[in-house]
Order: sequence, then C-alpha cells, then structure tokens
Amino acid sequence: MQAIRKMIKAKSRECSIQLPEWAVGQELEVIILPSKQQGGVSSGKTSTSLARFAGAWKGELMVCEDEGAYEVRDELK
Repeated sequence: MQAIRKMIKAKSRECSIQLPEWAVGQELEVIILPSKQQGGVSSGKTSTSLARFAGAWKGELMVCEDEGAYEVRDELK
C-alpha cells in the first residue's frame, strides 16, 4: 500500500487533488481529517506522532551488536 499525505488549507468547500500515475484506474479511499496543529487541542505526544516515521530509515542496515560480558556480582541476601 502506498499512502500520500499532503497538508492543505481549504479556501472553499471545493478542492481538487492531483493523483500520481499509479493511482489511475485504482479504487481509492479518500479520508479528510482536520490538522491537529491548527485549531485542535494537542497534548504534544500523540500515539501517531512517531507513526509517520515508521519504515522511513534509508541508511545502512541496522545491526544489533554483541552486548559483551558483564561482571559477575554476589547475590543479595
């Protein structure tokens, strides 16, 4: 699935959007939501604030390095 997100300011009740070539002939779902940045009350942290970055990493493949050895401590009594 490809998603397109574009923030616009509505100047009237009519609006037109330019679709990408891949959308021609496809059945599309159009969702209109008010921006939380304007006019809405925002708590600063929303559950979707990080969702827009999901899958956005374009750099080298991330690798979890070995954690190494930890010191051994006596058990608490």
